[in-house]
Amino acid sequence: MEVKDSGSSWTSIWQAEVNPGNSWIGLAAGSTGELNISNGGSVNTRGLVLGHVGESGPFGRSAGIVRVEGPGSQLTAVNMHIGNYGDGTLLISQGGRVANWYTLIGAERGGTGRATVSGAGSLWTMTGETQVGGYGTGELLISDRGQVRTGSLATIAALDSGSVGMVHVKDPGSIWDIASNLNMAVFSGQAT
Repeated sequence: MEVKDSGSSWTSIWQAEVNPGNSWIGLAAGSTGELNISNGGSVNTRGLVLGHVGESGPFGRSAGIVRVEGPGSQLTAVNMHIGNYGDGTLLISQGGRVANWYTLIGAERGGTGRATVSGAGSLWTMTGETQVGGYGTGELLISDRGQVRTGSLATIAALDSGSVGMVHVKDPGSIWDIASNLNMAVFSGQAT
């Protein structure tokens, strides 16, 4: 799915007991879903789940990929699970922007999530908590003057002894700004 050009938008509306307002990219086993937001397009959703299902019988893992690319391109959400039980990828580049409250990268056991923020003007703002490697494996890469802002607690390898969390901040001008504490390997997981 593509949402591109200024003035183009997609909103997933929350209605109590009718529609939770979640967007699932890569929902079913063996499926791959893609959402591309570019050239000033915008998406607004309550929850965003990338790569929901792990292997199921003869079917492979699901995969979800979201790209937010270019100045004016915006993704807004409340909660984001990048790699729930499957594989999730978030790519923010060339001045794209993402804003949400709570983020979990590599959410459940077996889930793998990767988020990349690269390029001048590229910005990911989280007003709440960031967890890189919940029960699964999570990776955050910030490069080439990309910026990530966490408004609360940040945890690498957050929820389980089997969790793996990796964060890389490279290149001059690349920033991860954490407003509160940074915790690593809380339950003896692997954090780098």
